[in-house]
Amino acid sequence: MPCSQFFIAFGSVGCVDLTVSDARRLWGVLRKGDRVLVWGRRPGT
Repeated sequence: MPCSQFFIAFGSVGCVDLTVSDARRLWGVLRKGDRVLVWGRRPGT
């Protein structure tokens, strides 16, 4: 899995579905210890 990153998710289990281009972009800017906010719904659900 290219550009995979692991983080602690409070109250959630599973994966964050990203496009390959978005995953590459995040890989380039995130550093260990950064806070990440995930919101929204997966398209089509």
